[in-house]
Amino acid sequence: PQQPQAEADEASAPAIQEMLEGFFEAYAQDDHLDRYVETGVSIAALPEESLVFAELTDITVLSHTSTGDDEDVRQVPVTVRWDIPGPDEGSAGRLAQDYLVTVVHTGDGWDVRDIQGSPFAFGD
Repeated sequence: PQQPQAEADEASAPAIQEMLEGFFEAYAQDDHLDRYVETGVSIAALPEESLVFAELTDITVLSHTSTGDDEDVRQVPVTVRWDIPGPDEGSAGRLAQDYLVTVVHTGDGWDVRDIQGSPFAFGD
């Protein structure tokens, strides 16, 4: 049977997008990553100086979902564009990578609970 189509959540999308931009910047720099991660969850940063966050594209925030215990949890598909560091602080290219990021609403905002990368990535 076909599952009902979830609606986009225009109200929560700006706050989640802003948080995810900070998260992916910290994810690449291993800098203040814990600020964006749910308490008690551990997410390892990318290897040092391997990628530089450029931008988020194709982000989709769907309407409220629940885990059965009244938590507001969302699975957010997003494409991240990364710059690949090159010699002399230049860029050796750009990489687009798809992720599925699980976020949870806390009293103060949104935190990342989990991140899963797509097995496919496409260079620009």
